[in-house]
Amino acid sequence: MSASFIDIHTHNALSDSQAGIQSFCIQDISFNQQWPSSFSVGIHPWHIHKVDVTQALKQLEYIACEKDMKAIGECGLDRAIARNFDLQLSAFISQIKIAEAFDKPMIIHNVRAFSDFLSILKNEKPAIPFVFHAFNGNKDILNKLMRFNVYFSIGADVLKDNSKALRILPFIPLNRLFIETDEWEGDIAELYQKISELKSIDVEKLKNQLYYNYKNIFA
Repeated sequence: MSASFIDIHTHNALSDSQAGIQSFCIQDISFNQQWPSSFSVGIHPWHIHKVDVTQALKQLEYIACEKDMKAIGECGLDRAIARNFDLQLSAFISQIKIAEAFDKPMIIHNVRAFSDFLSILKNEKPAIPFVFHAFNGNKDILNKLMRFNVYFSIGADVLKDNSKALRILPFIPLNRLFIETDEWEGDIAELYQKISELKSIDVEKLKNQLYYNYKNIFA
């Protein structure tokens, strides 16, 4: 039987032919939220100014009790935006602690802050898996992150000529790879087809490997 297309990070509803995780930003959820069968919630660094971080963290702990909450995120660090970085950092570390307490993987947003993230890994020594969404780091960053329990998700940027995602994809091992749509509204099958061609692997084998990766960390 053919494995499902895994969409590891999307802000859109998943179709019947897909499995994966639908992501929500904490400021957008309501008290009586109707959750999908597989979801994540996090404090996104872009929107950290919109929330009371202390209250948002309490809310996140409450939601983490939901059996269908598969991950914390997306959350992380972004040095490219005009947001208080110290606040980003403290909120992110707090979310790591929640993820560890509830044994949840994390979906990571990281822009120009790879060294900060590596410092956190070295200092905090979290055991949970991390999935870098829309990964576009270089080979040196990839190799440094590979020493830890980190996975790398590639999205629609792989369809763009000369994109960073296109350049780094050949160096990402299949057992550390995921595919995502994020906010892209195209068919994820197109991304699987493109990536299977670039990795010189049959698309069904790619689906099976990513399904295994998914079950390995989100079982």
